[in-house]
Amino acid sequence: GSAFSICMNTVALLFVAEIDDQAFASLGEDTRSEVVELGGTTVTAADKRLVDVVCQICHVSIPIVVMGGVALKMGGQGGEILVFGVYALPFMLCGFMSSVWIHTSKSSASGSGAVWRGACCRGVLKALLGLLSFYVFFFIAFALIVPLELMFS
Repeated sequence: GSAFSICMNTVALLFVAEIDDQAFASLGEDTRSEVVELGGTTVTAADKRLVDVVCQICHVSIPIVVMGGVALKMGGQGGEILVFGVYALPFMLCGFMSSVWIHTSKSSASGSGAVWRGACCRGVLKALLGLLSFYVFFFIAFALIVPLELMFS
């Protein structure tokens, strides 16, 4: 996108955040205190470790994917399908890792081969689901953005 488009999207997000703040401020004191008291969630130590692992995967894979995609595109190698497929890699890695992590941490015999095979099978399925969700999201966003660009051009 252009710099103007980025600026306008930023202004729109700030506007939505301001509306959210105003809506929360307009609530009564009793309702606000209830939301503050009961609105949180509990996060276990295992959940925190999983979030840390997924964050590390994203911190490593996203820059590699972006730079790799740009290098493939600029080098003219691989074609459009390969470049387009590279961008789904972080979704697939996060889905695979979270599935393996959760499945092996729940099992009492996490060292056995059957547990790891089951965890890896679930991880592969979750990775494919991540790939599918990436393409669905991409095509929905593409279907919404292209008509807007055509309308304003």
